[in-house]
Order: sequence, then C-alpha cells, then structure tokens
Amino acid sequence: MEKKSRKDPGKKVPNGILKKRRFWILSAAVALVLALTAGTVFFLLTGKNQEKQQEAAIARNDRQSVSDTVTEEGSVSVGTVSQTFELDLSEYTGQSDFSWNSIGSMAAGPGMMEGGGQSGIQSLVVTTSSGNRQLTVEEVYVKVGEEVKAGDPILKVTADTLSEIRQGFAEDVTDAKEVYDQMVTQQMQTQKEASVQLQENELYGSYADTEYNLAVAKLEEAVEELQESLQNAQEMMEKDQEDLAGLQETLEEQQAVLENAVYTVENEDRSSNAYGWLLAVNAKVDEETIIESLETQIESLEESIALQEEEIESLSMQLTNAQKELESGKIEAESARQIRIINGNSAQEIYDVTTQLADFEAQNAKEDYDEAAAKLEELDTYIVDQVICAAQDGVITAVSVSAGDALQEGTELIALNSYDDVTITLTLDEDEMDMAGLGSKAEVVFSAFPDEVFTGEVTEIGDAQIDSNTNMTTYEVVVSILENGSRLYEGMTAEVTFTRQQKGEPE
Repeated sequence: MEKKSRKDPGKKVPNGILKKRRFWILSAAVALVLALTAGTVFFLLTGKNQEKQQEAAIARNDRQSVSDTVTEEGSVSVGTVSQTFELDLSEYTGQSDFSWNSIGSMAAGPGMMEGGGQSGIQSLVVTTSSGNRQLTVEEVYVKVGEEVKAGDPILKVTADTLSEIRQGFAEDVTDAKEVYDQMVTQQMQTQKEASVQLQENELYGSYADTEYNLAVAKLEEAVEELQESLQNAQEMMEKDQEDLAGLQETLEEQQAVLENAVYTVENEDRSSNAYGWLLAVNAKVDEETIIESLETQIESLEESIALQEEEIESLSMQLTNAQKELESGKIEAESARQIRIINGNSAQEIYDVTTQLADFEAQNAKEDYDEAAAKLEELDTYIVDQVICAAQDGVITAVSVSAGDALQEGTELIALNSYDDVTITLTLDEDEMDMAGLGSKAEVVFSAFPDEVFTGEVTEIGDAQIDSNTNMTTYEVVVSILENGSRLYEGMTAEVTFTRQQKGEPE
C-alpha cells in the first residue's frame, strides 16, 4: 500500500513561528550594533554566534513546518451478517413439582398427637419429552450476489412438515392449558388446606407442653411397670431359693436317718432283737417315702427358679431398653415440642409461604401456556404460505441451505453484507501513530465519491511490526466508517486522512 503525506499549501504560518522569527531578527540587530561599538574582534565573534543562532532558528522552523496531517490509502471491507432460522420448534415441556406437604407437614414425636400438618396436597408433575421437530426446505429462491430487501421471499418449506409442526404446536397449547387449569385447581385447594393448617399449627402450638408431658409420662410408666415386674420376679425367686435351701437341708437330715435305718436293718440280728429290727425296717420305708417327696419338691423348685431366672433376665433387658427409650423419647418429644411451638409461632408465615408457592406454580403454568400460544402465533407470523422472508436489506454473500435440508432453531439460512460494519485497514509508521490512537477521528474520501467526505474512527490497532530491511516500525490500523455504508462495496479504494490535534483544540 502506497503511503502519501501531504501538506496543505494554503495553510498559514502559526503565530508562534512568526513571533520567534521577529525575536531572532531583533536579536541580530542588537548584536550588530554592539559589534560596531565594541570593535572588530568582538564583531567577528558576535557574527559567528549570530550565524549559529540563525541556523538553529531555521532548524526549529523546519520542525514546526512538518505536516500536521497524514493520508493513507486502503480498500473497503464490508462485514457480513447471517440470517438464521429463529423459530423454537421444540415441544412444550411444562413441569410443576410443588408439594404443599413439604411446607406444612410436621412429624409428631413418640406418643404425641397426630395431625398438625399431616395432611397436604400431592405434587403435580406434568412433563412431555422434547421431540425431533424440524421443517424441510422445499425450494430456495435466492442465490449469491443477489440484492434483497427486507420481506423478500428467500425460501419455501414443505407443506407436510409445516402442517405437522403447526399441529404439534396446537397440541402443545392444549396440553399447556390443561396443566394451567390443573394448577389453578391445586392453587385453590392449597389455599383451603393451608387455612386448615394455620388453625392446626396455632392449636398444637398451644398444647405443645401437654403433648410433651403425656409422651414422657407414657415412657416413664413403661419403665416403672418393668421395674415393678422385675422386683416381684426377684422376690419370688429369692423365696423359692430359701424354700429350696430348707428342703435340701431337710433332705440331708432324712437321708442320714435313712442311712441309720438301713444300717440297722442290715446289721441287727432279727432273732435276738426282732422288735428293734422291725422298727428299723418301718423307719427305712418311711424315710424313703419322705426323701422321695423331698426330692420331688426340690426338683420342682429348681425348675421354677430356672424359669424365674430366665424371666428376670428378660425383664432386665426390657427394662434396659425401656430406659433407653425413655431417654431418647424425651429428646424426640422435646424436639417435637419445639417444632410445635415454632410452627405455632410461625403459623401465619407458613400459611403465607405455602399459598405463595401455590400462586407461583400457577403463574409458571400460565407462563408456559402463554409461551406455547405465542410459539404458535410466531409460527404463523414467521412462515406465511410456507415462505420465509429476508429480515433485512443487503447483497447475499452466501446461501447455506438447499432443497431437502432440515431447518432447526439456529440453522443459518443466508449471509448478507452488513453496511453497519464497513472498515478500511491501513498501515502507519510509528511517528504517525500520535494521530491515530483508538477513538481518533479521520476524514475518508472514496474513489467512487471524490466530492464527499465520510467520517471514520480508529477502532482497532494491531501489534507493532518491524521491517528487517529498513528497521522501521509500522502498525496496522482499522478505521470504521460511521455513516451508513449502503453505497459502498467490497474492495473500493479510499483515502484516509488523520490530523494532528493542536493543544487546546477539541477532538
């Protein structure tokens, strides 16, 4: 790209330069007078000094005369904009997972009264799966290079796919309306249930202490009953053990008597002491009978004591469990009591939250219904007589669909020139960049419109590039045209002029 630098030939010399020139002329005159009066030597020295000063002044004047403008040539680039298929063809999906139970319910503790939040409305969940709805292109009316206006037909879709989708949208509206009606019904039912719950929460809150005391008393009563049963069983076993010990002692005594009787029977001479031997025989028979009876009683008592030991062991375990249940039951009952109190104190807030949630779900269902109806209406507006039209003016740069293609939301249809995005790319030297910062304005003249001046603005500056041959640093600068660029076209030549701002001069 050829670089041009121009200086305005009709531009006046700045006042600062004129003042400096007058200053040096005056200085030279004064120096000349001093030289004439001071002598030839002083004149020569002053003359040389004056010569140096004049050379410096000329150099400064030259620097002040450097061009305050720079002009570069570039070619136009026109951006593009895509027109996509904007219809959402997905099926209606409505869902409500509101459950009044989740707000109003409260579990009662052990032995506490049921109710106070145990009722509620079942949640309503209505969903429909998203299908693969799509339209099919029947014919494309445009091609690359054609100029279109907003509203011009660009393609036609098949009648059967359009009819199928429209029918689906109509069914979506019906389904959404059904869900909305159900949610309104649930909303009214929730309000009734919430009113009942409000009264119950207030009632149970006032009886929270009574419920707690009843629950704990029931658990304590169970412990006391088991303690009493255990004590009775232990006392009975102790009595049987005492009786058993007495019988065992008697048995030992009787066994000793029996042994004496047996000894006498076996060792007494019947012929010499018939009477004594007979008494020993009778005693032996009596003692055997007594011992047998004692052994039967002892066996019965031992069996009874064994059963009592099992009963005592069982009662001890039951008592231990009951005592544990008493401790945990007190904790649960206290927790339930606190919940009752909280619900009682917050009864109105619970009612408000519950009814507001029901209202929210009903509103969501209505929005779903409105959305479904809007999609059906949008379909009839977006596609008229199977035709989709251009959304804006422009020259077509690409056609992305053809007959037989499927259309879904986001599918690109065509691309057009975007005259709101007209840019010119230039290359500037490093010492020219003080005129071309981001946001700097520039005057643009196009070869096709030489008598018109457009306004541009620097919108992008590239990284520094160093030429290895010349060691010069350059920057690529992008200038955007601020006016409507509908008359411009890709590749058009343009001259861009930047102007250095003077101090105090507005940009």
